[in-house]
Amino acid sequence: MDALGCQTELAEKIVARGGDDVQQVKDNQKNLAEAIREFFDEGAQAGFGRLTVERCEDTEKDHGRIETRRYTWINDVRGMGQSMRAAWKKLGGVGMIESIRQIGDKASVDQRYAIGSCGVQTVNMFAKASRSHWGIENGLHWTLGVVFREDQCRARVGHSARNLSVLRKFVLTPLRKEEGCKMGLNRRRLHADRNESYRESLITLAFSDRTQDSIMNSVQAIALGCFR
Repeated sequence: MDALGCQTELAEKIVARGGDDVQQVKDNQKNLAEAIREFFDEGAQAGFGRLTVERCEDTEKDHGRIETRRYTWINDVRGMGQSMRAAWKKLGGVGMIESIRQIGDKASVDQRYAIGSCGVQTVNMFAKASRSHWGIENGLHWTLGVVFREDQCRARVGHSARNLSVLRKFVLTPLRKEEGCKMGLNRRRLHADRNESYRESLITLAFSDRTQDSIMNSVQAIALGCFR
């Protein structure tokens, strides 16, 4: 699950349905992000004491780019502070991913943080869930960014960002499922804007039973970020 979906209520619903989750933590959850960052910074400097720290790494090579990801996962969250543990009642562990990306002579280092439910018991489970999230990022989110220019959207008031995100996913599903058109997704979107009959055919397709099931499964998978 990405940072947009990182909310306590959502995490509790996932666990209540029998699932487990890993949520990326960024600055949209300021107190949580600062607490986890300080936790890992202090651990890197002074050590983690008696806490069990699990680590693993993987390397990916693609078109001249080499990326090494180092995963750190800690199940014992007693050091995270009582207030944070009270807010995240199902908190089972915290993790950090250090990505070292090298392209030619240039290298960059990025650190990301995450939390997980009690079912995420090992660093390998944490790494698998994180890679699954990146698969969604590289597929669905890349498409949303290119076709719908999602990254350029500046909607910030209330729940507008989340609502627009759900609408884009709703629209994307019939665009993908429409089999009578050989145009790319971006041209299909523009064609739907300008051609009334084509737009109506997409609306009909969107509200067919099979497409509705596909839409709901897709939106729930992105919104909940579940893995079992």
